[in-house]
Amino acid sequence: MKNIWFFDHVNLFHLLCPHKFKDYKKCHSFDTYQKSDYIYFTEDAANKVFLIEKGKVKIGYYTEAGEEVINAILTKGELFGEKAILGEEKRNEFAQSIDMKTSICPISVETMHDLMRDNKTFSLKIYKFLGLRFKKLERRLQLILFKDT
Repeated sequence: MKNIWFFDHVNLFHLLCPHKFKDYKKCHSFDTYQKSDYIYFTEDAANKVFLIEKGKVKIGYYTEAGEEVINAILTKGELFGEKAILGEEKRNEFAQSIDMKTSICPISVETMHDLMRDNKTFSLKIYKFLGLRFKKLERRLQLILFKDT
């Protein structure tokens, strides 16, 4: 299979950051995190989407036994917390900085919806990104389901 079915190491920051849109540039700021700082926790309100300007972020959750499970390690230009766009109200994972200095562009869900409503190209890129993220998850699930026990 030679199909490309997900974005991997693609810098979405240049495509999606509100700083690239004049109306949002003046009222938007970046957040900076040190190594091991949490960006959000499980059960936090899902009211923002995040773009990594620089640094690395790990996404994961804790099992009932207290073990950490890492779903992804994201780098510059990658988007996370995107389920908030689809209506998720509470986070079901944590996000933690793993670099000495990580810069994040937080975008409120309302701002994302405004950008998507006002800019068809932007909206298409978001939907394409979400679709490709779901395809990646489906592929991982298929690999797990068809493995020998």
